[in-house]
Amino acid sequence: MLLLCLASLVVLVGSAAAAEQEQTLAEQAKRQPTQDPGKAVVQQQRERSAGDQEELDRDQDSLGPIAAPAAGALTLTPDEIAEIADGKKMIATPTGRAPIIDGIIDEDVWAHSDVVSDLLQRDPDNGQPSSQRTEIRILYDEEYIYVSFINFDTEPDKITATDLRRDSRLQADDTIAVFFDTFHDHRNGYVFRVNPLGTKYDATVKDETELNSQWDEKWEAAAQITERGWEAEMAIPWKAVRFPAGDHIWGMGFKREIRRRNEEVNWSSWRRGYDFRAVSQMGHLVGLKNLKLNGRYRLKPYVSGGYNDLNATEAPISEGNGDIGIEDFKVQITPNITADFTLKTDFAQVEDDEERVNLTRFPLFFPERREFFLESANVFRFGSASEHGGFGSPDALLFHSRRIGLVDGDPVPMNYGIKLTGKIGGSTIGVVNAGTGNLINAGNERVSGSNYSAVRWRQDILGRSYVGAMFTNVEGEGSKYNRVFGLDASFRFLEHASIGGYVAQARGNDINGGSWVGQFGAGWDSDLWSLNAGYSRVDEDFETDLGFIRRRDVIKQKVSGSWTPRPHFDWMRQISFFGSVDYITDIGGSLQTREQSVNARFSLESGDSFSVRVERKFERLEEEFDVEDEAIVPAGDYNFNEWSLSFNTFQGRRFSARTRVGGGGWFSGSRKAYSLSGTGRFTEKFNLSPSWNINIITLPDASFTTHILRVRGGYNFSDRWLTSALVQYNSLDDSMAVFARLNYIYRTGDDFFLVLKQTSLFEGVYSGQQNRAIIAKMTRSFDF
Repeated sequence: MLLLCLASLVVLVGSAAAAEQEQTLAEQAKRQPTQDPGKAVVQQQRERSAGDQEELDRDQDSLGPIAAPAAGALTLTPDEIAEIADGKKMIATPTGRAPIIDGIIDEDVWAHSDVVSDLLQRDPDNGQPSSQRTEIRILYDEEYIYVSFINFDTEPDKITATDLRRDSRLQADDTIAVFFDTFHDHRNGYVFRVNPLGTKYDATVKDETELNSQWDEKWEAAAQITERGWEAEMAIPWKAVRFPAGDHIWGMGFKREIRRRNEEVNWSSWRRGYDFRAVSQMGHLVGLKNLKLNGRYRLKPYVSGGYNDLNATEAPISEGNGDIGIEDFKVQITPNITADFTLKTDFAQVEDDEERVNLTRFPLFFPERREFFLESANVFRFGSASEHGGFGSPDALLFHSRRIGLVDGDPVPMNYGIKLTGKIGGSTIGVVNAGTGNLINAGNERVSGSNYSAVRWRQDILGRSYVGAMFTNVEGEGSKYNRVFGLDASFRFLEHASIGGYVAQARGNDINGGSWVGQFGAGWDSDLWSLNAGYSRVDEDFETDLGFIRRRDVIKQKVSGSWTPRPHFDWMRQISFFGSVDYITDIGGSLQTREQSVNARFSLESGDSFSVRVERKFERLEEEFDVEDEAIVPAGDYNFNEWSLSFNTFQGRRFSARTRVGGGGWFSGSRKAYSLSGTGRFTEKFNLSPSWNINIITLPDASFTTHILRVRGGYNFSDRWLTSALVQYNSLDDSMAVFARLNYIYRTGDDFFLVLKQTSLFEGVYSGQQNRAIIAKMTRSFDF
């Protein structure tokens, strides 16, 4: 099997190289862009014979130039006219000739389109015109919607462009972004963003708050720095987004960041109290006619091979392995309903998880990384503790897809997965079913497979509110089962007010009768004031085999508030004063945890910030808490204080740093905490981010110090050849982990990975032993 996989890799690499050579030859026959010629892929996909092109040109000439129609000439219903009466409007212009996506806006096809340029500052001078002019145009044809940006700049030599990594947060660079609310429901949408190097970032937004930046789609972009500033073009295929067919109005927004000035400008969502995810504040895109789906199917198989040399285990193993499967087979049933299938899913072996020291009694949360689950992941969000009441991190999630294919930290083979997601009118639906196989774990124990199912429904009501339901079911070996049913609702009104919550019941073999979880909260969040209050409950035996529970047998009450004025000082942008009280009891009403904290944060116009935090805590331990072999915290009641100071430099600089120092009590002893991290963007190709976290714990009978040393770096030969490495040392288990990856993006959406993983142990029975793995993986998508 290993030989078959490696042979397949060779064939696929060869075909990829041949395809890339054909692309290069085609590009040489066309206009030569000044950047990477691979950015003209969209034009290559539009290649026609000379005769076809001449015929198209004659047709275009007979029609005359495609002029942007006047708003009054558009065919709009009375309801549509009323809907767009308030807010900004832009006209999308149809085109019979696709622009070349090369990052230079100089083609005639752009000259006849509608232009918007009235972007306003969100920061620093709210509501004032941007310090630099921006011109934005939109075209569309049967396959793509095209967006162009001319970002004028009076000092083009000061434009910041440092990052070539796909889906980087681009925090140090100038950027431009477009937001499409394709269903015009004022709550959900898609974000597409680029920097002056043409580096792409995409994400989905659900209910104006939930950002899924792990979502990836196939689209094209190019950008270049020019004498007048920097320019960018995007080509987004219709099949990359979900939308209703026919003639429709979309919600739309634009955002530009001028990094050296720490300036953010927006077309519509410029008012403070909202951010770029505020879909309800978007403008309107009109003129989209006869929208229909092109290309209903995408098959994305993968092939992988590797070698494992595991010595830090009771039964050392040295073996090769390989696999072939379907990462995702997407069927676009309608423009707004999608089915996904996966077979023998790879458990994201080419991604890394950062080491973390857990000094709490509760489990750590790790995110999903598999493509099959990342598609439309927000549809299945239920039980997020951060939506109402200011709870912050979740205590209970009914659906956490990482539980599928992972049992007690051991990856279990995922045999198949089927998923259906989409929107019908005002209803969002999601159905998923997946099955896992058996596994013999490192302890030579048999882990049996299970079947996992989830059904999600949400109904939009009023302007920005919804009601919904979720059902999950896990069937294990024999008659073992776990089922959870829940209802949730969210209501938003008066611009900044919200109220909502959820309730769910679990049943299963290990649950006596019905067991419940619930959360309710209300809040007001504006730029100047916030006030939130919430209540949540998790029964002692509540269990969800398809979710995540941080803490059981708990009733949590929380009140928090903040005041964030903007003083009239040239050097100060905003001051934030924040306070909160958490009061946590068990179901019987006995106090378990009480946290009272105050925090002050000072944000400077330079982008730097510093903060101070003081916290008073009470913790009751019903049983002893083992944090290290010889460090045990006895059961009992504990009162202690904590404090911290932090300082962050502006991330828009090539070199930035973050530091934090803290201390105080820690249960029966004391704790000192230090962290220092930085990022160096030496060139657009080379970056390095070291960090060091230290905890010094002193207890009556023991003391210990934890260190997490981490160095993350990368060298990117181009936006197609990317390398990255992560080296981590964890003192708690005295181990060092190395993760190194080569990523060759040979086509948009298709990758070749070569990964090296190594873990070295320096103490215990396996001291001096190492676990190594080398993994090669390739994906190849087929659209038809």
